[in-house]
Amino acid sequence: MSVAKRQLITVLSVIGAIAIPTISFAQAPGSGGVIYACIRDVGAGAANTRIVPANEPCRQNEVRVQWNVAAGVAGATGATGATGATGATGAKGDAGAQGPAGVPGPTGATGAQGIQGVPGVQGPQGAQGPGASAGAITGQLASCAPNTNFTGYLVHVPGRAFSVFTGANGAFQIDNVPAGTYSIQVEHTGVSVTVPNVVVGDALVTLPSPIEVGTCGPACIAGQICSPTGNPNGVCAMGVTACENGVATCVAFGNPGAEVCDGLDNDCDGEIDNNPVDVGGACNSGTCGIGVIACENGAPVCRPALMPTAEVCDGLDNDCNGQVDDGIADLGAACTTGQVGVCAVGTMVCSPNGGVVCAPSVSPTAEVCDGLDNNCDGLVDGAQAINSCPGGPGGVPACVNGACTIVCGAGQRLCDDICWPSHLACPDDNASWKQWQ
Repeated sequence: MSVAKRQLITVLSVIGAIAIPTISFAQAPGSGGVIYACIRDVGAGAANTRIVPANEPCRQNEVRVQWNVAAGVAGATGATGATGATGATGAKGDAGAQGPAGVPGPTGATGAQGIQGVPGVQGPQGAQGPGASAGAITGQLASCAPNTNFTGYLVHVPGRAFSVFTGANGAFQIDNVPAGTYSIQVEHTGVSVTVPNVVVGDALVTLPSPIEVGTCGPACIAGQICSPTGNPNGVCAMGVTACENGVATCVAFGNPGAEVCDGLDNDCDGEIDNNPVDVGGACNSGTCGIGVIACENGAPVCRPALMPTAEVCDGLDNDCNGQVDDGIADLGAACTTGQVGVCAVGTMVCSPNGGVVCAPSVSPTAEVCDGLDNNCDGLVDGAQAINSCPGGPGGVPACVNGACTIVCGAGQRLCDDICWPSHLACPDDNASWKQWQ
């Protein structure tokens, strides 16, 4: 609806015996003008009026009328309305995520060494127990290949914990062998020889002839798994054969080094992951705070300084599983708050005592005309709702069935958003008015 239509107000005047509507020209403040109209008597004290241009003649049975429109004076500015009431405070926001753990502080200085205690008195030597019947087996390895180096050949009793590695000359001796009949097994890369029926008593048994281990085939096969001479423990115990001048040597996979937590015997002392150098320091165990690095199952792990506890509803990860408030029954579920209006629907949230409570999903707001109880006072579209509805010329605002409208006075009807005399057609239905628009 244009500004001209909103400012149109109909008044009535009488020319002769005909009731002729006199129409004031809608103008901006301070301006003036002339209106030309053709009026025809239609009987019963009524008339049809057409607004026409200045140069258009009236039709038969019409009377031409001219109105001189004086310039209107602008009305005084209305007083400023009162300040509205302060809106309700919004609901408290969720707690922020826990910040990252701080950097570990520097290691404290080593304390002074304590005074060495006085050695205790040595106890008396116990009586010697009866000796077990045991003997020894000695022998020699031989090969048809000249200048064979027998270093690293394994000589053992299968199924028993009696074994030795031979030196370069191939001589060997197995001590503390209980009395009995055994087989002797010799093993090396590409070699496996068994000597059966070796009888052992309580004295040294020398094999009657050398054990032949050579095949007179290739003197050396490189890249074979072998057991090097020297330390038989940890990474030092296994190696691979290398050939030099046709002679095989066993190169260990590793040399003794610092023990680390990796499931291996790095320092070749016969013990795995004993006193590794990469444990004992501070570490970040996540939600359970600063911890200490420990060695478990061949891998460093961070043991938390704080032990996990049962999870409660408090915005923290009590059981240290990386999830906050997990497994809390009904947390986040929809619920009924017991309030009215938009405040009736809620969500289960954590309460101060570690449990759960139903909190409104929507906070109260100023009442508006929308078919809801916005301020949660139990009234839908209460008295304040009319404040959200705009007014219109000739009528008063109203809120009906959740929607804003305008209520007109007696003898009027609503045309779009202005009140119009009930006996006249709405301006949008008049062709002349549309032309004037």
